[in-house]
Amino acid sequence: MHPFYLEKLYRSRYEDLLRQAEVERLVRAATGHQPQRAWALRLGQSLVRLGQRVERFGQPGHSTYPHLLHSSK
Repeated sequence: MHPFYLEKLYRSRYEDLLRQAEVERLVRAATGHQPQRAWALRLGQSLVRLGQRVERFGQPGHSTYPHLLHSSK
């Protein structure tokens, strides 16, 4: 192949990729889709749930095995 043809081919592919990236960026901006924010939100929610479980564990009257305390044998 002629080098000029290859350069033209590579340039057109590069321009196509730039157009695709611009369209994807515009779609993300329009929809407000931010995957990093969603991931951080899920992480925060799971940490809050974990903290609530730890707080309940430290309260008086809490038992890890409640079925053993109220056994009627």
